[in-house]
Formats: sequence, C-alpha cells, structure tokens
Amino acid sequence: MLAVLFAAYSWTAAGRQSLSPASRVQVDSVSATSRCARVVAAEATPLLYAGPEAETLRNVQASIELEESGLVLEVADSLVANGGLGLFVRVLDGAGSVTLDGGSPLCGYAEGEMADTPDAAGGKTVAFQLRSCDAAVFFEGRLRTVRDLLLSEEGVESVAGHALLRDAASGSVDRLELQGEPRYFVPAAEQPSPPTIMTLGQRANDLALAEASGAEGVEEYVPADEAMYRGCSAVANALVLVQRLERSPETPSELRPTRPITTLARTVTFANALPMEVGCQYGGQYWGLQTGEEA
Repeated sequence: MLAVLFAAYSWTAAGRQSLSPASRVQVDSVSATSRCARVVAAEATPLLYAGPEAETLRNVQASIELEESGLVLEVADSLVANGGLGLFVRVLDGAGSVTLDGGSPLCGYAEGEMADTPDAAGGKTVAFQLRSCDAAVFFEGRLRTVRDLLLSEEGVESVAGHALLRDAASGSVDRLELQGEPRYFVPAAEQPSPPTIMTLGQRANDLALAEASGAEGVEEYVPADEAMYRGCSAVANALVLVQRLERSPETPSELRPTRPITTLARTVTFANALPMEVGCQYGGQYWGLQTGEEA
C-alpha cells in the first residue's frame, strides 16, 4: 500500500501564535501538506525538549545556524532510523535556553509542487485533506484556522478540494468534507545539496514509532492503534507539518494549498548543547494504524 502523509486535520491553534517578521518571510518564501498534531497554548508551561542525543553526529549533510532564534539545525545520520538521515537541533554556543511558541515555523519541508497524484515512492508525498474547520494553516504570513478565515472580512469563501457543510439552523460553517480526490504535495526528485533551510523538514523522523538504544541498535515500537499513537506522538514529536494556503489567481475567494511548513507543534524550550534528534508527527493513518471505529 502506498504510504502518503495526510494534511493536518486535527491540529488546532491555541494560545499566542505570533510570528516574528523573519518567520513571516520564511513562511512566505518556502517553495514547495500534512501530518496531524496538536498545539499546546503558548501561555502554558513550556516543555523542556529531551530527544535522542548524540555526542558526535555522523555523516553531517547540513548545519545551519538560526541566529535570530539561537538554534542550530543539522541533518546527519539518524539515531532512530537505520540507514536514514535525521533532523537535529541544539542551541547556539552561549545562547542558554531557547523557548519557541507552538505554531512557530522552524524550516521548510522540501522543494516540490502540488500534483493530482502522489509519486510512486510516496513516502514523502503529502496529501492536502483538512478534516476540521479548526485546522491550522498559514495564510499571508500568519497562522490561522480555516474557520477564522471563513468568518473574517477578507473575502475567503472556500477551500480548494473541500466542501463546506453548514449548520441547518444558523447557516454557519459546521465542518469540512473532502470533495473528490485530494491533491498532493510531491517533493522534487532532486533536492538541493547540501540541504537548505527550506528543505530540512523532510528529514525529520517520527519519534513516536522508534526509540534509540545506543550501541545495540534501534528498537522499533509500534502503537496498537491511532489513539495510542497520538498519545505517544504528543510526547515524542515536537514538530508537525502545516499547510500554507494562498488565494487562487482565477478565483481569489478560494484558498488553495502551496506547500508544507515544518512547524512547532507545541511550546518548547531547547537547552541542549549537544545535538538532539527532533521528530515530526506523521499520523496513525500513515502507519496503517486502526482508528477507534475500525478496532
């Protein structure tokens, strides 16, 4: 079965989701939909990130300093994916601890484009399928919910590929439903080498399904169902993909997907001087896990 990532259908914005000017530039310039996750309100006590740690990285493909945030992002051999690469984060020397709000963009996902069908490999293809009016998206440099955009006075009336179902009594938008087949973000076959800040996100592994076990190798852990996966992922994964939307040139009142943005799923404090691998939530559907209704 072809494995395809699904758009962030249950990830909802909560709390303070402000973006710095530099972050807005990053959101609006990444050229390239999404896994599910949740946002912990920025006002909540930030969680200290503690992922798999490496004293020395092997096979380093990229090391990019984010001076504004005080972090270094690196791509090197993963501690949890045998034979694969991973995305690592550490604080800059002398930066102390760094706290980033949930909903802050961290990096781009990959170079690529939207297409009607997934690529043959499928593993990094992302389907655009929103499951809730409260799903978070990036629009014009800001993190918004679909409901907020539809209720705003910005002339937004529809979302490409989705039907808006309205409450019979009030007429307000009640939920979204996929209309026809989803569209897909398909990464380009050739990615920049070395990787750039706009292409690092595709290297993040799902830490809810694997744990590093030192010299003895990797022990894979697979949750029994999607509900268990969500619980594991909320703890293990700090990242989620959020779709960037733009107005359709032909119909400006309709929003269409452009590319995914690798985003903080919750408010997190980083204080590690050594590189720690950081994970991204793919969603139980990607791994073929049963939902509560299917079990």
